[in-house]
Amino acid sequence: MCRIDPAIHDAALECKGCRTVIMGGRSYCGYVYIDAEVVRGKRRLDYWVRLALDYNGR
Repeated sequence: MCRIDPAIHDAALECKGCRTVIMGGRSYCGYVYIDAEVVRGKRRLDYWVRLALDYNGR
């Protein structure tokens, strides 16, 4: 799970293996699940970590 900028949430959903976090029937904009097989490579993992760190640093 990654916390990303809500402003890019919809664009992130276009990435393979990315979906909105839903808890208790509620969707959380800015929180996404990334399928494990998508982030097996360093480059793809770094992409999602960078998105999360860029937003969380604010």
